[in-house]
Amino acid sequence: MWPISLFVLVIGASGSVGEPLMKQFQHQRFRRVAIMSAPSKAHKFSAARSNGIELFLGSFLDFKSYEGSTLQRMQPAMIEAAVAGGVRRFYPSEFGIDFDRADVQQLRFFRDRIVMRDHLAATAKAHPDFRYTLMVVGQFSQWAHSKHFGLPSPPT
Repeated sequence: MWPISLFVLVIGASGSVGEPLMKQFQHQRFRRVAIMSAPSKAHKFSAARSNGIELFLGSFLDFKSYEGSTLQRMQPAMIEAAVAGGVRRFYPSEFGIDFDRADVQQLRFFRDRIVMRDHLAATAKAHPDFRYTLMVVGQFSQWAHSKHFGLPSPPT
């Protein structure tokens, strides 16, 4: 078992998976928890900030300014920034279907996610202290608790 990290940085904390994760991180014994977000989304994190969560506004692409976007196709840059910053465990924005299935790998829609997975594997091979976890929960679960589908949100 890996030792728990004392520092956590969450990119995508306002998403359907990031939001409940942030609520749980607030109750854990991490020395430091932070959110990286675009300046336009800063208002979404006022409650987290009042609970001691730090907020970095900007982009993972620019280490100095941290100002930008979290598009799926940019995850290899996020991975490189994480390695450069000393991150030891990375959880990508990867909560959908199983891309190991051959029939899925041929679909253009998933190309960027497959590129990201390949990049993670290559990065972990090149940096033995770097690990990652893919959370494959199935396509339906991406929308199961969405407000748009009228289903109740998970308990908080």
